[in-house]
Amino acid sequence: GQFLKAITLVRLSHYNQAMKIADRLASLPDFVYLAMALKGEILMRQDKKQDAMNLLKQIPATSLNDGRIRMQRAIAYASGKLPKLAIQDWETIAKQGGHDVAARRALACLYAAVPTGKNKQSALKNAQIAIKLSDDDWSCLVAMALAQSCNGEKQKALDFARQATDKAKDSNHLYCQSLVTQIEQDEPIAWRY
Repeated sequence: GQFLKAITLVRLSHYNQAMKIADRLASLPDFVYLAMALKGEILMRQDKKQDAMNLLKQIPATSLNDGRIRMQRAIAYASGKLPKLAIQDWETIAKQGGHDVAARRALACLYAAVPTGKNKQSALKNAQIAIKLSDDDWSCLVAMALAQSCNGEKQKALDFARQATDKAKDSNHLYCQSLVTQIEQDEPIAWRY
């Protein structure tokens, strides 16, 4: 419960409160490395990239076999605008299984954020897998909108963004509406990590 509360606080940009919870969790043997990864994300979001990297490097490789820890570290890297490192972790998570929808959605968004030739195709492939796994999930539709957009498919991107808007609730609905506007106005778009 406390970890989820900290995640919520991070998403609301209440970093000091989230850090206090992460510090408490770090004192519990079962949460030490998960808390370190969370603290890494908080530091990234506070533009303390070097401190975050130093902390994330302290997570032992053996603990990264736990998908939750690797996923949280991948989110930290993405939050710090380090897509290559985030992609490496998400690719490992996708291969290990267990978090398939989250991994494919994240990979689609990350590849779309660095739209080179190969990455464009990887964005589409991962978005297609995410939608196949969870076709009723608004966030998978957003991933496909991003993938289509980075591939120059504006109308397809708009279609998926509108579908996501129809399925999303509350602040996610507002995010999807803004995504539609950004695509319509040819503005740069990205997933909010």
